[in-house]
Amino acid sequence: MKNFFSPDSKQAKEDMDRLMKLYTDEVFEEFMEDPKCSECGKPATQRCSKCKQAWYCTRDCQLRHWKAHKAVCALFKAHKDENSAKEANKTAHEKEKANQALKKKPLIEVLK
Repeated sequence: MKNFFSPDSKQAKEDMDRLMKLYTDEVFEEFMEDPKCSECGKPATQRCSKCKQAWYCTRDCQLRHWKAHKAVCALFKAHKDENSAKEANKTAHEKEKANQALKKKPLIEVLK
């Protein structure tokens, strides 16, 4: 435990964020069995359009399951949105940093 887990809560959060990025739903889909409906258990072909986590065989099953799924769906969606915002901010910051680096160099060096 001491070798792999840190008691520091900030470090634990960073570790979990790294794991979440590593094991996104796209990675798990490769290993997943055929999806089953979250409501009735039959083979499913449709998924929740918001969170992409719950599977359904019909729209009726999705509607029946919505009351139970709503809270979980909101959590998944919020996490996904938060990660998207972080990535967008990170990209914008990297672009700004690159632009600043170009501004500091003399024009002759930039053209080389």
